[in-house]
Amino acid sequence: MVDAADFDDTASELVDGYLAFLRGRGPEPDLGALSADQRRRITEQIAIVSALADRAPALPPLEQDPVAIRLGLVTGSSLPADGANPVEAVLRQLELRFDGQVALDFAPSWQHWQSAQMSALAQCSALGNTVAVFGAPDGLPAGEPAGVAFFLRYYPDVSAVCLTSPDAQDAVLLTAADVNASVDPARGWLEPGVHAPAAPLEVVLGRYFEARLPRWERVVGLGELIELGDVSADATAVATGTLAQARRARPRLPHRRAAVASLKSLEPADLAGLMVDVQAGRLSGDALLSRLSALSEAIAS
Repeated sequence: MVDAADFDDTASELVDGYLAFLRGRGPEPDLGALSADQRRRITEQIAIVSALADRAPALPPLEQDPVAIRLGLVTGSSLPADGANPVEAVLRQLELRFDGQVALDFAPSWQHWQSAQMSALAQCSALGNTVAVFGAPDGLPAGEPAGVAFFLRYYPDVSAVCLTSPDAQDAVLLTAADVNASVDPARGWLEPGVHAPAAPLEVVLGRYFEARLPRWERVVGLGELIELGDVSADATAVATGTLAQARRARPRLPHRRAAVASLKSLEPADLAGLMVDVQAGRLSGDALLSRLSALSEAIAS
């Protein structure tokens, strides 16, 4: 039987062991040494781990992994074997990678915009983030941020401009912040474009949209978590422990001492009931605010 004082450490080891088991790195943990209550609590934690573990999107094959390409571990997969346009191939792959969340437009409203160093190619859009992709046939020009800044002022609905080489292996993404001079505490004024490193086109655009698209897989298991069962006992234990810790505080300031003293009238069961109602979906919005307000007033009185 596991002693109550050692239960937290044991629980952490069992959860880590179960995660390793899910990933094929060890046997399934044995819960036989636990009491019935401890086994129930561990089972609930394991259910959470099982619901949320490894929810991230599957990794691409090594030859298509943008990190491996960037590190030079494999040759650039952006170059299509059939001789098709490399930039278009990368954009199509980007569309597939984000499962249609990124929309491509090869005839955007600004397609007639031309300059001596930039030629319009396509537009990528997702959730209000729009990237104008331009080709830079002679390589990425050092003075081009000024031209990009003018373009972004003329088309305020465009969030960023991506300049790419014809083979899609050398690209730079510039936002409005990147095309203006910036101040560094140590180096002083910096020229536009200093903070925009070059990388393969699939890395540059992939990194941009990864940072802006929601990670839906993080909430895929929400239904499973809600259906774990009655959490009254755990909620009461958490509320009791938290209140006990707060009441042990010995603040020096009068208003803080008054706040700690007011906690003596707060019952753990009230907090536990609040948590259970929220978890079960019975309490939210204005009703939740009203309940919290009433609880605060009861403590203050």
